[in-house]
Amino acid sequence: MQHRKLRLCLVGFGKVGRAFAELILREHDRLQSEAGLDLVVTGICTARFGSVTNPLGVDLRRALDRANAESPQGPFEESTAFVATCPADIVVETTPLEPFTGAVGIAIIRAALTAGRSVASANKGPVAHGLRELRKLAGRQGLQYRYESAVADGMPVFNLIERTLPCASVTAVTGLLNSTSGVVLDALSEGRNFSEAIRRAEALGIVEDDPQYDLDGWDAAVKLCAMSAALWDKPIHVEDVKRTPISEVLAPEAIDARAHGNRLVSLATLQSKPSDQVVRAAVEICEIGPESVFFALTGTSLGVRFESSLLQPITISCSEPRLADTAYGLLADVLHIGLEGSSRT
Repeated sequence: MQHRKLRLCLVGFGKVGRAFAELILREHDRLQSEAGLDLVVTGICTARFGSVTNPLGVDLRRALDRANAESPQGPFEESTAFVATCPADIVVETTPLEPFTGAVGIAIIRAALTAGRSVASANKGPVAHGLRELRKLAGRQGLQYRYESAVADGMPVFNLIERTLPCASVTAVTGLLNSTSGVVLDALSEGRNFSEAIRRAEALGIVEDDPQYDLDGWDAAVKLCAMSAALWDKPIHVEDVKRTPISEVLAPEAIDARAHGNRLVSLATLQSKPSDQVVRAAVEICEIGPESVFFALTGTSLGVRFESSLLQPITISCSEPRLADTAYGLLADVLHIGLEGSSRT
């Protein structure tokens, strides 16, 4: 098969960015033969370790080794300037989340689109807070802005709606959207104390720098905001999402639920009728039993259930997702952009 070179600029090279680099290194030859795309990373920009550019292709293995050793990549450059000058077709953005504004991610994506690069992003902040603007900008530029990995690792949440449920008119979304919450609640149900429960999640490498960001429901709340903006073009403020935090006081309730064959979960819900501009969003602690579609999703597992006007509820899930799953969501976006070309947002 004849192949076409697709140049990628990576902005952010933390856990997700490195997992993406590992994935395209490992799968490069297969992607070239099966998809006809030669994925070449021509630039990497990081806030911590500087940047590197090579129009012929960055040495990804060397870049990964230096990042893992916390060694400098090269000179420090401002990310919005870097995406405008890096010789790339697609910017892959994995910078840290700013939950209440998404400002840095929005600025990077805006700069990339303005400079004529499509964007694949794992950052939910820009989806939650800037999607309408960024969609319009991508459309004007004849480019794509895709964000499949923003809410559920590699699970096809947005692609499912866009590609397989046209005009189904989704009215509600319910799901387990935060892995840390699931691990901590399961540990509490086993009689572990709160500190032990958090250490279990930390050992899995899934906890934010501040665990309370996950446990207070902010992570799931931003994901609900992102889905409201993406599914219905109805932005909502993250502060308006009702949240029930997870704390030590839930331990007796979690133990009791387990004794009765049930589970406590942190359930995220989003509801909007087509004729109603009001969006109802909440992240609440619920007791569920074996009859629930989410009951078997223990530990880090995630799941999302869609209700619509035309179909019975549809549920998708991912068992014990890893960083590689998030990286695949980015890869899927890159492949969609490369195979379809421009003018899709």
